[in-house]
Amino acid sequence: MSGKRIVPTFLEAVRNMPTKKTASLEQLEAYVKFMTPRMDLLLEFRMHKPFRKLRFRRYILAKKKLRQLCQRLIAQAGRRTIVGFGDWSNTDVSGLIKECPAGPVNPFQRELKKHCRVESIDEFRTSKLHSVCHCEMKNRYSKRLCKKDGVERTLKVHSVLHCTNNGCHGMTVNRDENTLKNMLMLLIECKLRSQPRPLAFSRPRT
Repeated sequence: MSGKRIVPTFLEAVRNMPTKKTASLEQLEAYVKFMTPRMDLLLEFRMHKPFRKLRFRRYILAKKKLRQLCQRLIAQAGRRTIVGFGDWSNTDVSGLIKECPAGPVNPFQRELKKHCRVESIDEFRTSKLHSVCHCEMKNRYSKRLCKKDGVERTLKVHSVLHCTNNGCHGMTVNRDENTLKNMLMLLIECKLRSQPRPLAFSRPRT
């Protein structure tokens, strides 16, 4: 079968394909029944030379893009650059951003190690504790109109945290910026100066 003919045939074969990402046995059964008679055609398409070339080209372009990102990151200090890389992405299977496809975090980290010094940072409590006083912060809430049913509800604002410590005078901070400040502190104090990790950021002993 020629390359020009196999692509439309493949697209027609997978049209209206049921999802396999389901907890329903009925939907999973429908997916298996849909795929079984089409399996030979799909395997043939995967072994087709233009498809293999496309996969290789995507791999080369991805490696090139990662290398360009690393070069941009170390453009100012070169190999003297020190990067603190959070470990949260290695322990959470849902990805970096909720309901968004996971990015090539681990490949980027491996590529970055070829260009500069990379230190792994334990992110435990870095988003919960204030970077100034190391006290645990509280969530902020606001009233919002829900799009689904049009009912006004009090919902948590994920991006903002509030410090109730008297010394901070009720400071409200951006969650991501506060996390980065804490990670920078841990990088400098613990990784570069070999100081013990602050107790507020330490995991409880079992």
